[in-house]
Amino acid sequence: MNAPSFRPVLAALLACAGLAIAAGDALAFERGGSHERSIVRNEGGGFSAGRMREGQNSRGGGFTRERATTTDGAGNASSTADRSFSTAGGASGLRQRQFRRDADGSASAGGSSSFTGANGGTAQSSGSINRDASGNVNGSRATTATGANGTSYSGSTQVSNGSVTHSGGCTDAAGNAVACR
Repeated sequence: MNAPSFRPVLAALLACAGLAIAAGDALAFERGGSHERSIVRNEGGGFSAGRMREGQNSRGGGFTRERATTTDGAGNASSTADRSFSTAGGASGLRQRQFRRDADGSASAGGSSSFTGANGGTAQSSGSINRDASGNVNGSRATTATGANGTSYSGSTQVSNGSVTHSGGCTDAAGNAVACR
């Protein structure tokens, strides 16, 4: 018996997620949508800004996008961004990102994304990376994907001051470890 191939499952899920997000944006304006923007000056010379956009189409799909950024005028800044979509066929996805920069030179970024296909396949990924004021960099990312047939991949990557390590594995629908191909 041939071992199941996981690369096509993962590639298909990620490609579908990207296409569905793009399609959600394009299709949402068939029936219209809404958007808002704001910007406010803060004490100390910084600002707070935000924007939101959402829309639906006649087939039952929709999307939302939100972003917020704040600075304090002293060199500190933070930003968040969220996107989500759904289709009438049952697919959905969500992406969240965060960023922070401090006046001392430290910074961090992180995010997560998830996707559920109309056929039941899923994919999730989350990670973060941090730089301290001395320039030391550390980060990690974890990813899982499961096909509609139950085959799955799980992996993680860590980085610490230029050293990168990765581990991962695949299982068949019964939970038996198999080679990732």
